[in-house]
Amino acid sequence: MSEAEETARDERVDGSGAPEGPRRKTIEVWEVEKDVPRWLRAATRALHRFPRGRELLEEEFDAAVKAAAELPVR
Repeated sequence: MSEAEETARDERVDGSGAPEGPRRKTIEVWEVEKDVPRWLRAATRALHRFPRGRELLEEEFDAAVKAAAELPVR
């Protein structure tokens, strides 16, 4: 087996050659990374009923936070 074939086989086995798809992170990680204010964190979780540790794509998280931020306050 050639060196290139061995490398290709190893990449298939360990997954390093696979294309990386969209990255999911927990809601807590997104909140910290994006510096979401505490009040907006609480509103987002309550509105969407997100449990702790819920994994979301970045687009999903951004849409959820935007929806919570746009709620009318009376």
